Amino acid sequence: MLVESTTKQCTKCHRVKPIEDFHNCSRNKDGKHHYCKLCLNAYNKKTSYQRRISWLYGVSKEQYAEMLKRHNKRCGICRQKPKKGEKRLGIDHDHSTGRIRGLLCQRCNLGLAWYEEGKRGSVWLGWFNRHLSAIENYLDGGK
Repeated sequence: MLVESTTKQCTKCHRVKPIEDFHNCSRNKDGKHHYCKLCLNAYNKKTSYQRRISWLYGVSKEQYAEMLKRHNKRCGICRQKPKKGEKRLGIDHDHSTGRIRGLLCQRCNLGLAWYEEGKRGSVWLGWFNRHLSAIENYLDGGK
């Protein structure tokens, strides 16, 4: 007779936790995932961006790290590092050619999209005034 266990050890953090702390997984003998929910969520969060940029842009983890190093971990336009709690620098690419140009913070990436579409709305007017020469320099390849 098989007795169901009320606890399980996570293979990631090695803690013994209540069985409710593990997601269901039909592939495993005990019907539960090997990682506890906290470890699995942390793992998925860490790897989901890498899977996304690999699929969308063909950029590996190593290539992204090299781009970060080349940019000194700063946005290609405003030269700011992402503040704690902000999203990481995103991969900027030319929508017509697909060519990767560099890394941008979320704000500059959105502002650049408006700039390229010729939408100089009043919301972004101050941003454009502050960064116009940097935008043009960036689009010219830093020349």
